[in-house]
Amino acid sequence: MISKSSGPNRCSLRGVQFLLDYNEALRRLLTSLRITKLTLDQAPRQQGAYVLWFNGDPPVCLKVGIAGPRKGKRLKGRLQLHFSSHPGNTVLARHLVADSTSAWAQRYDFRKREQRRDFLSAECLFQTVELPSLSRRELERFEAFLEEQLKPKYAGRVGKTK
Repeated sequence: MISKSSGPNRCSLRGVQFLLDYNEALRRLLTSLRITKLTLDQAPRQQGAYVLWFNGDPPVCLKVGIAGPRKGKRLKGRLQLHFSSHPGNTVLARHLVADSTSAWAQRYDFRKREQRRDFLSAECLFQTVELPSLSRRELERFEAFLEEQLKPKYAGRVGKTK
């Protein structure tokens, strides 16, 4: 278990001090395999963080998130939930339902689940980074760092702006 101690990103693991390098984890995330609905089987089965991109020109960061050991599903399970696009299971689905102003929302009716699923399958991709030794709290800190760095279109609760 990693715990936060003095200094930004300084952690201890069973008494051993080290620096959790958020920038290195971000680099690994942004250079990782691009996962689509068709390549979902290649998604990691560990806990970690992910970024969802609209695969346009230029690409747009839509969402960042984390996946802990929730029901044993971790990253692959979390991405499966996003691709299913059920508003009861993911904040991403609720953001898409509420989005009527983005350029990509003009081509889809995001009120319809099948349209959200089509959009995610045809026009989006995920990238992931495995962070198996982080606690839930540290995953949340890393997610906040990702939001600060990547400025995703969809962040926080639906209907609230930062």
